Amino acid sequence: MNKLSLTFAKKGEITYLKEYKNKGCLKASRVLNDEFIYLVTLGGGLISGEKYKQNITLLDGAKIAIKPQSNQKVYKTQDGKFAIFNSKINLGKNSFLDYENLSLIAYEDAKFRQISDFYLEKNSKLIYIDGVSSGYSSDDKLFSFSELFLVNNFYADEKLIFSDKTFLGDEIKSFGIFKEFKFSFFMFCYGFKTPKFDDVISDDLVISSAKLGDEILICRVLSNSEFKAIKELHKLKESLNNYQNSL
Repeated sequence: MNKLSLTFAKKGEITYLKEYKNKGCLKASRVLNDEFIYLVTLGGGLISGEKYKQNITLLDGAKIAIKPQSNQKVYKTQDGKFAIFNSKINLGKNSFLDYENLSLIAYEDAKFRQISDFYLEKNSKLIYIDGVSSGYSSDDKLFSFSELFLVNNFYADEKLIFSDKTFLGDEIKSFGIFKEFKFSFFMFCYGFKTPKFDDVISDDLVISSAKLGDEILICRVLSNSEFKAIKELHKLKESLNNYQNSL
């Protein structure tokens, strides 16, 4: 079992890493730079049968942005076993977490299960981004992985407020229904007053969004370019910040 546990706290106007524990191949940079920290998976990726467990806690008032060092990779299954990655993320009162992933790259015949549980408290704020790519194979065949099962559960005051589930089997040939795309991204925002975003549909990009009540915004981006998808998500985040400042 590979484990990583991080606890962030606020001291004055500064957020600092109060507690750091790790075991195995999952690590963090351990150095805060303008309230950023980077997650690192040693060995380049996950292999079949491996299990990873990640716990991240923001105590009251803490503010941190988390990014990966690179795309998470899941390698070919040798024995039919899943690689498993579980996360539990707790946000204290008046805390803010900006957690951004690059797209998951699943290799030929890979099997992967990821479950992330987010627990939000009063006046906490969250921006979470993750994505999935069409994967990698030695003959450049897309979507050649065996099975991907991805779940994001979001709780506020211990009540489930949203659950996003993605199941991708070996029959999938693209993201999208009427057009084919190689990348699919998901963004969940909580605790922000949000403007209305217009959907975008073009030959190389689809952006859709939905508001649930006053504090939840969900966005999905399909694209043939990871760079373009992330660029558009950054624009959405900037619009959120600008809207907050205008209120």
